[in-house]
Amino acid sequence: MLKNKSYSTIVLLIFFMVMFYITIIYPQKKKNQKHQLMINSLNVNDKILINGIIGTVIEIIDKNYIKVLLNTNCKILVKKKYITKILNKKNNSYS
Repeated sequence: MLKNKSYSTIVLLIFFMVMFYITIIYPQKKKNQKHQLMINSLNVNDKILINGIIGTVIEIIDKNYIKVLLNTNCKILVKKKYITKILNKKNNSYS
């Protein structure tokens, strides 16, 4: 009888671990992959949204940083991971 109870506890634990993966980890992983695809497709002259700020990419510095033009004389350096959305892509399936 004791053996049966310990097996059911193990099965229940495995079930909860699988449900945790399906409901939390897998969707977040998928979202991160889409965001990485969006960042990799970034080009010069793309209009982007950075946490509520809209600007235009004027230079891609390296794999982590870009230079963004906010208006005619305001340029900022932005980390690519903080880009929320690319606004002028026609088939933008990343967001």
